[in-house]
Amino acid sequence: MTRTEKRLTRANVKKRFDLEARMEAKRRGFTDRQEAVRRAARAIRHGDIPANWRQVLGGSPLSPEDPYASDSV
Repeated sequence: MTRTEKRLTRANVKKRFDLEARMEAKRRGFTDRQEAVRRAARAIRHGDIPANWRQVLGGSPLSPEDPYASDSV
């Protein structure tokens, strides 16, 4: 296995793990996204706005039945 192949499989594993984590958050649903919103709000109050805030919030946190909840921008 070449170095490139190794790198690609590692990236693939990470991507799959990220997807799993997102799906899990979606399954657990509303409360976890609320927690993410609170965390983001706290960060914003402290003047630390992450570049991927949309991803952190997971779409629209206020509606549990949001079909785009796991979409990242």
